[in-house]
Amino acid sequence: MIIDTKLAIEKSNGNVELAKELFLMLINELPILLEKVKKAYQSGSTVELLECTHQLHGSTAYCAVPELKSVAQKLETTTKHADKNEILLRITDVERAIQTLIKHSNDILKNNW
Repeated sequence: MIIDTKLAIEKSNGNVELAKELFLMLINELPILLEKVKKAYQSGSTVELLECTHQLHGSTAYCAVPELKSVAQKLETTTKHADKNEILLRITDVERAIQTLIKHSNDILKNNW
């Protein structure tokens, strides 16, 4: 499930327009967050990478996007253990989930509420 619109609306106190606005904000922010994660990984700074992955994971919580939230959580957990090969795999998973979400975002905003 790409988005749980029922949960997104619940998290927005029943306000459908607010739920849509938060979703759109997330869609706009995701490329920036992903770029931060990639730069932090390339820099080799585990502390910076953990901050970025935590921010990404936290951003997904408010918008009820379970697939992205799951892979973001796995990335954050993996980062804590600092296994570079596994971290790179999790970054790839996150990137795919972000691409899928962005690809379907217009349809989601139009149809799924």
